[in-house]
Amino acid sequence: MRKLISFIWVCSLSPLGFTQQPCHFGDKQWFSKGPYSVHINCIDVSNSDPNTIYLGSYGRGVFVSNDKGLSWEPCSTENWPVFTDSVQTSPTQANWWYGSHPPVSFITVDPNNSKHVYIGLYMQGLRESLNGGETWKEIATEIPTQAVYTKLLINEVNS
Repeated sequence: MRKLISFIWVCSLSPLGFTQQPCHFGDKQWFSKGPYSVHINCIDVSNSDPNTIYLGSYGRGVFVSNDKGLSWEPCSTENWPVFTDSVQTSPTQANWWYGSHPPVSFITVDPNNSKHVYIGLYMQGLRESLNGGETWKEIATEIPTQAVYTKLLINEVNS
């Protein structure tokens, strides 16, 4: 399943999302469905609800699909830190990406609850949402925020 999702990710995000040229995988064709013009950094599919997919981006936050990727909605970025190393927040600096929030370095969905989501923000700590990304709270504040988190594993027996 992870290999297929990785392939969908590559096919669904054509350059800037403006074209409808299909990608081919075996006898299947895949077309871009969005989110458009977003640099996707990480992805996770809910084990408890395979219709729910979360994408983490560079500077634009988290996006969620509740229909297997047919449509996408941005999650809240309320109370997220502002990331100054971007074209949007520092237009006179040499930057290569646009957005006002830190890149999302990983997303992990609780295997037993598709609304319980953890994310790592590049050099800005860890966040948790209990409502599918509507709100986030900072967690593990005793861990240095300058760390770059790449993965969080959840024991589904204890989640």
